[in-house]
Amino acid sequence: MKLFWLLSVIWLIINNVAGSPNRFVRQSGSACINPSRENGICIPVRQCDSLMTLVREGGKNPRIIKFLKNSKCGGDSKNPQVCCTDAAESRVLEESTTSAPTPPAPQPTSATKKPTNRIFKCGESALESDRVVGGRDARLGNWPWMVGLSYRIRGAKSAPVSFKCGATLISNQWVITAAHCLDDDALKDLELAYARVGDLDLDDKVNDGANPRDVLVDKFILHPQYGSDIKKNDIALIHLKEPVEFSENLHPICLLSGPQYKKDTYYAPKAPYIIGWGATGWLGKSATVLQEAQVRIVSPDKCKEQYSKVQGALINEKVICAGDKGKDTCQGDSGGPLIFVNNKLFYLGGIVSYGIGCDSGIPGVYTKIAEYIDWINENTGESF
Repeated sequence: MKLFWLLSVIWLIINNVAGSPNRFVRQSGSACINPSRENGICIPVRQCDSLMTLVREGGKNPRIIKFLKNSKCGGDSKNPQVCCTDAAESRVLEESTTSAPTPPAPQPTSATKKPTNRIFKCGESALESDRVVGGRDARLGNWPWMVGLSYRIRGAKSAPVSFKCGATLISNQWVITAAHCLDDDALKDLELAYARVGDLDLDDKVNDGANPRDVLVDKFILHPQYGSDIKKNDIALIHLKEPVEFSENLHPICLLSGPQYKKDTYYAPKAPYIIGWGATGWLGKSATVLQEAQVRIVSPDKCKEQYSKVQGALINEKVICAGDKGKDTCQGDSGGPLIFVNNKLFYLGGIVSYGIGCDSGIPGVYTKIAEYIDWINENTGESF
C-alpha cells in the first residue's frame, strides 16, 4: 500500500507540468543532468530509489516538489522517466530545511518574458523546407546547434578574437568538432578563446534577433589516433565550463548512431546540408552571416580516385565524401557539421575535415560520426 501511495504522489507531482525546462527527451538508460547539476541516468521513476526516498521523507515540501518536476527527462504521462542519481535526496532534504530569504518583488516591465516549459528534442529545426536551393544566408532557428570557435593570439588575453572553425552542440555541455581545429601544431600562435552558441551573424553590431552566448572551454579531447600528416580520425570533443540553457534557437543536434549508419549504402542517395561561417570563395572573405547549402554524396570509389594524388589524404570507411557544383565547404568551415534529415529531425553525420580549395570540383571529406559513437559515449559519459 505504501509503495502504491508513493508512486501515486510522484506521478501527480511529475505530471502536473507540461514539460521540464531546458531538457530534450532522452531514451531510457541514457545520461542526464538533474536539477542539482549532477550526472544521472534517465530511468523510470519507480526504479529511482533516491527520488522515492525524497517523497517518503518530505513529499509536501515545495522545494522537493519543484525538484521532482524538474527531474523529468522523458517517458510519457503513464510511465514518466526521471534523471536519477545515487544521493539526490540527502542534498535536497538538507536544503529544504533551511529557510530561504524572501526574494525581492519583481519590478514592473513593459513586457514580461514567460519561462518556457518546453522539452527540446535533439535535431528540431525551424527550417521551413527540406530543400535548400543553392548556397544562401541561413535564418534564425534553422541550425540551433551551430557553434563558432573563436581564437586569439596565444597568451594575449586582451587580444581581439577571430572565428576560425565551426563545431556542433551535442548536449548542454559538449561540443564536437575536428581535431585539427584544436591541434597545437596546426594553430601555431593561436589558442582557443571560447565557443559562441546561439548566433546567426557573428557581427556583434548586427541585430538579427539572436541571443548568442560566449562560453569558456573547460577542456578538449582529441581522438588518440588523430593524425595530421596522414589525415585520419579528425574528430575532437569540447567540454564547456558551464552548461547552456536550451531555447528555440539553441539546442543540440541528434547523432547518427547505429551499425546501419556505418554503411555507404545509407549515404549514397542523400543530399545532406552543410553550414558555416567560412569563406564564400577560395581565399575570399569569411561570411559573418551563417551560410547553408545542400550537397551530394560522392561514392567512395570516385572520391578515392580524385584524391589519389593528394599527399596525406586517406579515403576509407571512416569518412564521407560530399560536394556539388558551386557548393562546398571552405576555409573557416572546418569542424562544422554535415547534416542529414530523418523523419523531420536533423542528425549529425559528418564533421568537415579537409578538401582542396573551395568549389574546386573535388568533394570535401568529412569524418563519419557513426564510426566514433563508442568513443564519443566513453569520453562524454553520455549515451548517443
